[in-house]
Amino acid sequence: MIKKSFVGSVLRETKPFHMVMFVYLFMVVVENLFALSLPYLIGKSTDAIVSNQGFDVFINYFILGVVLLVASKVFGLLFTLYENSNFTFKFEKFLMSKTVGKVLTFSIGQVRNENSGMTQSVVTRGQGKLFELIFNFVYGVFPSTVKTFVAVFAIMFLNIKLGLITLLGVSLFLFFAFLINIKFKKRLRATFDAEDEMNKNSTEIIRFTSHISLNAEEEFSKNKFAGIADSYVKQSISVWNGFEIASIIKDISFIGTRLAIFFFSGLYVYRGIMTVGDFIIINMWINIATSELGFISRMHRRLSASVESVKKYFDVLNTAPAIVNTPKIDKEIMGEIEFNNVSFEYPVEKIVKKVDENPQDNETEKRGNALKNVSFRVNLGEKLAIVGQSGSGKSTIVNLICRGYDPQLGQVLIDGYDLKDYDYKKYRMSLGVVEQDVVLLDRTLKENLLFGIQDKDVVTDEMLLEVCEQSTLSVLLTKLPQKLETRVGERGVKLSGGEKQRVGIARAILRNPRILIFDEATSHLDPLNEKLIKDSIDKASKGRTTIIIAHRLSTVVDADKILVMNNGEVVDIGNHSELVKRCEIYRDLVNSQMVD
Repeated sequence: MIKKSFVGSVLRETKPFHMVMFVYLFMVVVENLFALSLPYLIGKSTDAIVSNQGFDVFINYFILGVVLLVASKVFGLLFTLYENSNFTFKFEKFLMSKTVGKVLTFSIGQVRNENSGMTQSVVTRGQGKLFELIFNFVYGVFPSTVKTFVAVFAIMFLNIKLGLITLLGVSLFLFFAFLINIKFKKRLRATFDAEDEMNKNSTEIIRFTSHISLNAEEEFSKNKFAGIADSYVKQSISVWNGFEIASIIKDISFIGTRLAIFFFSGLYVYRGIMTVGDFIIINMWINIATSELGFISRMHRRLSASVESVKKYFDVLNTAPAIVNTPKIDKEIMGEIEFNNVSFEYPVEKIVKKVDENPQDNETEKRGNALKNVSFRVNLGEKLAIVGQSGSGKSTIVNLICRGYDPQLGQVLIDGYDLKDYDYKKYRMSLGVVEQDVVLLDRTLKENLLFGIQDKDVVTDEMLLEVCEQSTLSVLLTKLPQKLETRVGERGVKLSGGEKQRVGIARAILRNPRILIFDEATSHLDPLNEKLIKDSIDKASKGRTTIIIAHRLSTVVDADKILVMNNGEVVDIGNHSELVKRCEIYRDLVNSQMVD
């Protein structure tokens, strides 16, 4: 069953359109009154002919019919124009804008948290299902329901007994239809899941055909797909055959109602209780009343299937941002960084609940301490390298500097002030971050370089060429057919790993940041590209506070300070020469990577 809380959520999320929908629903009622008027005129015209009331009476009915037909067409056009201008397209835009706006309020940590449940499929599928739910209700279920019950009450107006028979028949049909839909809901959902699994497997085979062939997995892949497809077919045949057999019950009430109305209306004509015209009117109205019942049943089944996806979408919309922007100071960032006894553990927030999940299973979990009592200081313009094994806490430090998360204990200080007291949006404008995997959009190289620049119009091509020179990206420009206007492809597919890293460095330099962060920027590069990137880092870091994280220690030996991390704790801090002499963990890292 669809719970009241779910209906309340739908009404709350669609609040800006309530007045539009109210006007729309009123217009639906009027439209259906027009639809009922034509059978009424046909019936009364028939009575005029049969009872010899005169040709002028028939002509009057004819003229009135023409007027009503023209009026209904004009009203229908106005109705459609109102829909298009006030609901159909605006609601789709509203829903997508609401989704985008909500997602952009989440903290960096929430978005990066793999277990948060806020996946692209949940958001896009839930948003689509909500639009489908509202669209089908507004344009399908409600008009059909109004048409059905307006016709029922119209029949009551002509003959109360026949109207009650119709109401009983319609009510029984809808009761059995909804009951069958509810009973088969889980089984139908299982067939949809089986279909999704079949489509997923088919997509994987098509997408990775060359990989499958290279590993001689053709026969295995074909047999695996055949097994999944056979399971889907058998399951679907069983479920849908059972559904159709169960549906006979509601069909009996449907057929029985029409036959009963046909019989009793004929009997009433024979006994002189009704006219021939009334017989025609009632049987045309019963056709209107019952013609939409099958559609309402199908829509109920489809809308019920959408509920779980929409619930997950509502979970995303109802999730509060992990970091709230409450600025207390407004000053220019200089670039001094200090960690003061910082301890932190990553939360695993289940933003989207699983179906039938127990509420207590949805509480925030912890992944253990990522940092424990970490303290260090980076002065203005210094270069700090952070080294350690994977999982030692290096990237966590970067996440806290970027305020992707807030520490549970201790303080992150920027220029002597708690980072929480800054407007984090303004603060991040003073950061330049080059990550291990540089994100590039399917746009031109120029557009990718300008990504994140607030005032793009003031950046000239000469300025872009200058940062390209500083980041050793100028070599790439000589190879590109359209220079800065060359499209780089989705995720920068047309560029090599080293070239993408240099684009990331150029983009960071263009921001003219006070704090520059390189998060394992050379980890997947060959020696030649590694040297080019190191040269770029050296040029970019001059005059800026720089944080460098790397597994390859050759890129950090010339840092002013090197912070050695192990299991979330600071082991030692000093320069390369000092640490080689006194820090065993650092010495092991050096020896394992053959750093001079």
